[in-house]
Amino acid sequence: MTRDKNTSQDDKFIAELLQLAGPRADPPVERAERVRASVRAHWQQSTARGRRPRRERLVWLSAAAAALVMAIGVVQPWRDAPDAGAGMARIVSQAGSVTVAQGGEAPARSDTLMPGDRLETGADGALIFIAASGHEVRVDSDTRLELLAADRLALTAGAVYVDSRDAATVASLGVVTPHGVARDIGTRFAVRVADDAVEVLVRDGEVRLSAEAGADDWPAGAGEGLRRLAGSAEVERFELPSWDERWSWTRELASFDVDGSPAIDYLEWLCREYGWTLRMADQEAVARAQEATRGDVPGLPALDSLRVVMRTHLLAFELDEARGELIVSSVD
Repeated sequence: MTRDKNTSQDDKFIAELLQLAGPRADPPVERAERVRASVRAHWQQSTARGRRPRRERLVWLSAAAAALVMAIGVVQPWRDAPDAGAGMARIVSQAGSVTVAQGGEAPARSDTLMPGDRLETGADGALIFIAASGHEVRVDSDTRLELLAADRLALTAGAVYVDSRDAATVASLGVVTPHGVARDIGTRFAVRVADDAVEVLVRDGEVRLSAEAGADDWPAGAGEGLRRLAGSAEVERFELPSWDERWSWTRELASFDVDGSPAIDYLEWLCREYGWTLRMADQEAVARAQEATRGDVPGLPALDSLRVVMRTHLLAFELDEARGELIVSSVD
């Protein structure tokens, strides 16, 4: 882990961002009231977790940053479940080589998918779609996938990442592979298929892997992975933290438009994408994170955007890589 120091180059970077930012607007009265009401509860929850571990601090400081208001990302993807036809899914983001075949022909629909459609991504391809079941499905490179039904996918190569988002309202979704069927129980999980094996990785919640005939059933909980060889009656079980690098491909197309949103919303989104736990270290940090950011600085990588948000709100962060914890504190 390295320490970031304030340099003249940093000041130049911030000055350029200031030129792109608009004037800071006063927060709405109702937001201010929510801030006052929530600060103490959030502060008590944060401080109840005990003393902070000793580790290197990554502190981002600048006097100019106090006035900076900006936005990270370009477009917030469409996130609601499709409603235009039974079994229909909708593509919300894609990059690189992506082929969609509908009945063996090139697609006539530019952003919608139906049961029977087949997807294939190339070495540089990636795709995100919202299934009719309400799940967000992220498709990795070198992947072959078919939509069997509103709540069932067939994966023959590559990997998918499935996010049930709201377990209370989203039905279960099954991923059928040549070596077993994975079905979620309100979770975020990934399935990767090779010629001779299938892997199921669970970020949170629970997933059950069933054999082809349905006779065997293996559950996996948060932080666990299962690997089953073709035809085997047994599975290998292993640990996989939510912040492990094996999850990194799942966030390649993820984006967040922070313009006008409280900084805390961005921090919570970032921690969800990276599998980190967010901890606010002091009461002032909680209050500052409730303030909105404005403007637009597109194209920044996630961790670079975090640096700018910290400068914007006079906050600092520490990343405990061993525990997967992001600690945010206020600075003078």
